[in-house]
Amino acid sequence: MTALPHILRDELAGPQASQAKMIYYPGTWASWLTGIEQVTLDLSADEEEITRDQMCSFVSQNAADRPVDAFVRVFQWGYGTSARGASRARRILTGGVHDRARTRSFDPSVADKLRASIDPILSGEPRAAYAQMASGEGKIAGFGPAFFTKWMYAVSSHGDARNPEALPILDALVRDWLSREAEVHLHYVSATDYTRYVDVLDEWAATREGLVRTDIELAVFRLERAFRKERKAAK
Repeated sequence: MTALPHILRDELAGPQASQAKMIYYPGTWASWLTGIEQVTLDLSADEEEITRDQMCSFVSQNAADRPVDAFVRVFQWGYGTSARGASRARRILTGGVHDRARTRSFDPSVADKLRASIDPILSGEPRAAYAQMASGEGKIAGFGPAFFTKWMYAVSSHGDARNPEALPILDALVRDWLSREAEVHLHYVSATDYTRYVDVLDEWAATREGLVRTDIELAVFRLERAFRKERKAAK
């Protein structure tokens, strides 16, 4: 068993805080996604808010029939106010090439691959789900692990942000904290390492009644974000 770091044990000791809602600017998304008719979201508001629960609910309901809209929702939640999210989404939706002029056409294989990822994700088998998106025919150009694990998480949540079976997000913040604080070293290219990551979170969740793997993921994310903020302030 991988030892639970004391700092994480302390972070998990109290009631589990939900993640703050994200704010995004629909106009920015409308500008970057111009010409991509597969995006049917209402992007007319000046400002919108989205929570983890809302993102999970939308993706769970729409991933199969509206995969591009579901994909965009994940990016809106993941990037918040940053315009980089919209430009990155366009890049992926148009074949993986940065499209500053916004003239490239939608790549239909992206929607096909998003749909094809759903069954492996819903199988509940981390290795199969991760491998589908990380390599081979399921790989989408420009859609890296930090965000395709957000897609995996949302799809597997069945609309419940704390679903015990939801596949957890693995981004750079989580990976760096685990490496530094728990000596759990994970490689993005490895489905085996992702499976190990899920197993470690499940081990730690089992140390206290009522915890689920995504509680651990979110606690690690908070700790690493606080660590980086303190380190930046100290410079």
